[in-house]
Amino acid sequence: MTTLDTREFTHDGNNFRVRIMEDTDASPGDYDCYSSADIDAYNNGDWRYVGVILYAYRPGKALESVVSVWAVEYGFIGDTYVGMDEIVQRIKDEEWYMEGESSEKPE
Repeated sequence: MTTLDTREFTHDGNNFRVRIMEDTDASPGDYDCYSSADIDAYNNGDWRYVGVILYAYRPGKALESVVSVWAVEYGFIGDTYVGMDEIVQRIKDEEWYMEGESSEKPE
């Protein structure tokens, strides 16, 4: 798998590292929520599926927590753009945890 982007940030006193990984297992055909325009945009490379891996850590210590969510839309889909900034904001807003398959939120 290819790493597409990485970012570190601090939020509410916690340190995080986010890795965006290529997700080659998911495709729009796996879901019933896409229009033909959305599928055309996917086939044209306007958007893709990615995995978002979130590491929580404290400086000088080993990684304390790791969670991941896969089949996350990334790029331009419809009138919406989702990139690293949007994903980091969703993590900060805690929306990301509710949508993911992971059962625990990093402390």
